[in-house]
Amino acid sequence: MQERLIAAWGRYRRKRRRLPQRVTGGVAAVVLALGPAQVAARPVAHAAAGGHPKLTVSAPRTTRSGSVTVRGRTAVRSVVTVSGGVLPAMAVTGRDGTFAVEVGLRPGRRNHLTVRASSGGRRPARRVTVEQRPGKARGRATGRVLDAATRRPVAVATASYGTRTARSGGDGRYTLTGLPDGRLTIAVRAPGRLDGLTAAVLSGGRGQAADASVQRRAAPVRVGPRGGSYSGKGWRVTVPAGAVRKRTGLNLTPLAVTGMKDAFGTGVLDLSPDGLRFARPITVAVDPGAFGRDPARTVIRGLDSGRLTVTTPRTRVVGKEMVFRLDRLGGLEVRADLPETSSGDGAFDIMVRYRRPRWESGDLSGGRGGLGGTSAAVGYTNGSGEPGTFLEVPGSRTPGSFLDTAPNDLAHTSTGSDQTGVHVYPIRS
Repeated sequence: MQERLIAAWGRYRRKRRRLPQRVTGGVAAVVLALGPAQVAARPVAHAAAGGHPKLTVSAPRTTRSGSVTVRGRTAVRSVVTVSGGVLPAMAVTGRDGTFAVEVGLRPGRRNHLTVRASSGGRRPARRVTVEQRPGKARGRATGRVLDAATRRPVAVATASYGTRTARSGGDGRYTLTGLPDGRLTIAVRAPGRLDGLTAAVLSGGRGQAADASVQRRAAPVRVGPRGGSYSGKGWRVTVPAGAVRKRTGLNLTPLAVTGMKDAFGTGVLDLSPDGLRFARPITVAVDPGAFGRDPARTVIRGLDSGRLTVTTPRTRVVGKEMVFRLDRLGGLEVRADLPETSSGDGAFDIMVRYRRPRWESGDLSGGRGGLGGTSAAVGYTNGSGEPGTFLEVPGSRTPGSFLDTAPNDLAHTSTGSDQTGVHVYPIRS
């Protein structure tokens, strides 16, 4: 449920059923997600730290679980990132230089994971391959598909994990069967809407998926042979003359906050339909400043949430904008991401941008329609409860304190920033 703001690095237990592979490399994980906010782990540069100079990584070669724990050791207080799974993972090594990160796997295939540690100017990297073999999995998970704007149920949506699929009913609910245990990423597709992602955790063959938010695709603009220019908050799309030979529908959908996909970066714009080709490349310009970002510290990503692939278009900075060109659309969600860190001792900031908080609790917390029950807490924790390892913002668990109807709601205040709605929490070891 998206009812808590947690940014955590943790210790995970793993049962070793097979001899793990060991290489020299690194890893880490930050759990982001929650409520109507955009969350980013913002690295902070520091001097290099001492400790273990080499990066060692251990992971099983095969697993029937939907996720795997990658373990290793490198320099103390290093920032470790893992890519190649379903979602990127990031964390910070402990005082002894060790780390353990749970990574969601792409089902039924080999997952080539890249583990990279950053400590001062050093960035050692190693690769490990983990094959996910679902076998005769018999687990089941229930979930619900909701409209991202209205929070109303979405019927006739298809939820899928690998080859397993299920369709939502009139109440938006679905049940997926034949699933393995572990942390799974479920893809959701509905007619007239952008693809969505949600997470489910299965144990003992049973699990509950978080609500999946899917956004309605914007109505198409009609582009003719003369081309045209279109713009919105933080973006501009220019179609040159001769790009299309006849009047063509082009969907330009500003991206809303929908949860898991925001781990790939702040949502800017979705361009569709998939497969549309241009005789002359179109130009896409993104203004990171509109989202509280510095162009010099921003990377533009292209997310295909249906295929779970990420591309990095070649961009150039023109004034305050980051500009790139496209000659074909392929499930492209344009997102403004942070570059990989090269910080030394693992220090970073958690930056959250709130727009319009309109709900504060979920069904599993006794709420109905996003209200009532146990209200959400805002802050972060590493789960230990030790002093200096957690923060709970005043107003947490108090009904109505964070909604956009409150006098000091999160969207109209700020923390550590001069921008309204932006809250920055420094993490220092």
